[in-house]
Formats: sequence, C-alpha cells, structure tokens
Amino acid sequence: MRTSDIKAFLALEKFKDIGITAQNLNTSVNAINKQLARLEKELDVSLFSVDGTKYSLSDYGLELLPYARQLTSLEDAFSSDLINGINTKHQLKVGYTFSLAPYTLKNFIFNFQKDNAFVNTFAYTDCSNVLTKQVLTGECDIAFVLNTSGESNPLLKTIPVSRSQLYAVVYSSHPLFNYSTLSIEQLDGEPLFTAPIGSAVYRLCENEFHDLELSPNIKFTSPNIEDITSLVAREFGIGIVTGEDIQYRTRDNIRFIKINSSAKSVIEMIYRKDSTSPSIYYFLTSISKLLQ
Repeated sequence: MRTSDIKAFLALEKFKDIGITAQNLNTSVNAINKQLARLEKELDVSLFSVDGTKYSLSDYGLELLPYARQLTSLEDAFSSDLINGINTKHQLKVGYTFSLAPYTLKNFIFNFQKDNAFVNTFAYTDCSNVLTKQVLTGECDIAFVLNTSGESNPLLKTIPVSRSQLYAVVYSSHPLFNYSTLSIEQLDGEPLFTAPIGSAVYRLCENEFHDLELSPNIKFTSPNIEDITSLVAREFGIGIVTGEDIQYRTRDNIRFIKINSSAKSVIEMIYRKDSTSPSIYYFLTSISKLLQ
C-alpha cells in the first residue's frame, strides 16, 4: 500500500471533487484516478461512490479512513525526524520462516520495503524457533513463524495468519498404519510423496521438518492426488497431503492419518507486547487489511 495512494484517497475524501483534489496535490486528474484504481485493486473494494462530480466514501472507504489517517500521520512524523537527522528508531527487522506461505505475505513484505523508504526495513529468513527467540531478545521486530506446538509466549502478541492440516497417506502393511495420529519425527527418513515444489503442501511439509531441524525425504512429487495414493498403495512410501485432498476417492489398503504437529501448524505474526516502536505500529497498520 503506497502512502502516495493513501494521500490521494484522503485528499479526495476532503475535497469531494477530483479536479479540486488534483489541483491541491499539484497533479493531474488522470494521476489521481490511477492512484485510486491501484488502491482499490489492492484492497479489492470500491472506496467511493460518485454522484455527478461529487465523490463520497463507500462503507469500505469509511472503514479505511481511520487507518489512512494513522498511516499519513506516522509518515509525517518519520519524515520530520529524518530531516532532523533522527533515523535510528525507524529501523525495522522483519523475519519470516522458510518458504513462507501464502506468497501474498512475502510479497507484502517486499512491497513494504519498496514503498516505504522512510522506514529502513530489513527482511530475512530463518527457522521459526530462531526467529521467536530473536523477537524475544529484540534482535527482530516482527516475525512470521510456524507455530507447531500450539503454545504461546506471554511476552508476545500473536496474530494468526494462515492454517493448514497435513495428513500422512499410509499403506496397510506399514508399521504406522494403525496409528490414530503421527508426528513429524515418526516420518523422518521415510520416502515421501507430495505435491510439486512451490505448492502450499510442499512448502508446509518443508516447514514442518525444517522447524524440527530435519529434512523431508521427498522422493516423488505430483499435482495429482491419485498418483500419490497409487504409489502408496503399491507400498513405495508415504504420501503427504492436506485435508482438502481427503475428498478424493481413496483405496481400501491405505489410510489418511493426521500429522500431530500440523494439527496446530499456524503461520503467525509475532512481536513483543511491550514494543513502542512506531515502525512496528506502522507495519501493523499497513498489513491489517491483508490479514482481515
């Protein structure tokens, strides 16, 4: 979300007329239209209703208004400090777990870096347990981590971002076949079949193993669930799928078994509750729409 687009939104809300808005911002009507179109596309809503030449806020515009005012007031404060040579408090370190899913979050982080030069944002990847420790010690301001335990730290503010349930597909003669649930440790070293590299299932599988400092032994990938269940039925290995795949017809000699760690696997955004950094507040305000 570009602050220039937010300022165009606020100006049009103030003047109600796009021509007057363009004059006050020393730009063209076409430029204002492009900024509003970009903002509406990003938020996937209509922000104004138009009656002749008069613009008035839609319900979504009214909802955005307080956030927009907060964003611009923070930027003004940041810019003022930068002009006076005060910039150390506007550093922001954002960490995220390997192969962050969904990709929209990673894109948001990169766009935030690009569109908000007045906040010196440094983004990097690491294991979830390392990132959590760094947030607690103040080495990292905000982190997107995979919570595999379901536990929370009282010092951290936690905001769930996405959730997914992994299942193991096990053949009947395998020693794990009669288990009601499985852990990642039980699957360590097993030949695994799952969705292709880059898919949400593959990334989550990698995250589950990496966060336990293990490596998944993935031998075969396919976008077709029937390919995976067929190989499992022929006792070549174990399949890794999500709950959505269970709707597909399965064979009599295989079972879908919940993977314990994934039952609580949630991508979470974390930061210290006692943080007073305006950069963190600015980031949280910017991302709030994406997380709704």
